[in-house]
Amino acid sequence: MRESSSHENDDERGDAERRTGSSAQGGSGAPSPGESAPANRDGAPEPDDRAPEDSRPPEPDDRVPASGRRSWIRRHGPETLIGAMIVAVVAALVPVALTALIQDDGSSASGKPPPAKPSVAATPDCKGETCHGLDPEKAGCTQGTITLRDDWAGLMRLEIRYNPACETVWAKLTGAGPGDTVSISTSPGKQHTTEVDWGKTKYTPMLHAPRKNFSAQATAVAVKGYPDHEIPKGYELRIGANATHLPTPTATARQS
Repeated sequence: MRESSSHENDDERGDAERRTGSSAQGGSGAPSPGESAPANRDGAPEPDDRAPEDSRPPEPDDRVPASGRRSWIRRHGPETLIGAMIVAVVAALVPVALTALIQDDGSSASGKPPPAKPSVAATPDCKGETCHGLDPEKAGCTQGTITLRDDWAGLMRLEIRYNPACETVWAKLTGAGPGDTVSISTSPGKQHTTEVDWGKTKYTPMLHAPRKNFSAQATAVAVKGYPDHEIPKGYELRIGANATHLPTPTATARQS
C-alpha cells in the first residue's frame, strides 16, 4: 500500500512539472532555437513583423545642422555670389584707373613728358580796313596784341591796344563801373565809343591803323565818379599813341 501511494505521488509530480514546462514555453510566444515559426491556419509560417536592423532607414544625424546639407548658394544666398563678383571686377579695374590718372598728369607710360604740340597761330578774319568796327576777339585779332600806351585814375586803367597782324587799334578800360564810357579815334571821322553795361571791363571796336603811319587817342569817362578814390563825376582820362610807340623788330625779338 505504501509503495503504491509513493508511485502515485511520483506520477503526479511528474505530470505537474510537464504541465509547468509546457505552459512556460507557450507563454514566451517565440520559438526556441531549432524550432520553426508557428504556422497559420493554412499551414504557412506566420510573418515576422520585426524588420531586420540592417534594413531600417538611417536616422538623421542631429549633430549636422540642416543648413550644412544645403548647397553653398542656398546657405549664402545669390546676393553673396553677386557681391563677390562685383568685388572681383572692382579689384581688377582699380589698377587700370590709377594708371590712367597717373598718366593724365602729363607724363607718358615711360615716365617721359609727351612732346609739346606746336602752337598754331590763329588766322584773323580781317585785316586793315576790313576790320573797321569789328570786335577784336570775335575777329581773331587778339593774338600778338601789344599795349602802346596806358594810364591810371584811381582803379580805372585805360589802354590803347594794337594788333600788328590785323593792323588795328582799340581802347580797353578796366576797373570801371556801369555807366562809364570808353572811346577810341584815329581821326575826327573815325571814332568808336562804348559804355560799360555790367562788370568792370569794356573795350571798343577796332579802327584801322597802318603800321607805318597812324595816330590814336583814347578817352575814358567816369560818369558817376568815385569819391573814395577822389575821382569826381564826369572825370576824363585821356591817352594817345602813334606809330613811334610800336616796338622795333629788335625789341620784339628780345621780348620773345
